[in-house]
Amino acid sequence: MKFLLDENISPRTAQFLKELGHYAIHVREVNLKGASDDKIFEYAKQHGLLLITIDRDFGNIMDYPPGTHNGIIRLKLRYMPSRTVNSVLQSFLAEINPDDIYGNLAILEENRYRIRKKM
Repeated sequence: MKFLLDENISPRTAQFLKELGHYAIHVREVNLKGASDDKIFEYAKQHGLLLITIDRDFGNIMDYPPGTHNGIIRLKLRYMPSRTVNSVLQSFLAEINPDDIYGNLAILEENRYRIRKKM
């Protein structure tokens, strides 16, 4: 899978995803540090990347409806050290079929997830 990590996610997570065999790039690597949500969203869309973020705005399906993007994974964790983020992402990615996330919104918590699918 191919991911763009928002600036609120550690670049260490991008490296972790690469080690798992995924393509992962952090917004800092593409000069989007401090960029607006719209610019980050458009970059992900144009490059066929799923966005991984903590930003609750990206969880708003009115602003970012499923089916209008490549996929958004919004992390909703109580604690956000890289170790926890990596563990939650690894478990989620091992459990799902990639087709279930492309174009959809996934909200990940510590021990569960839900996916809002495109209509």
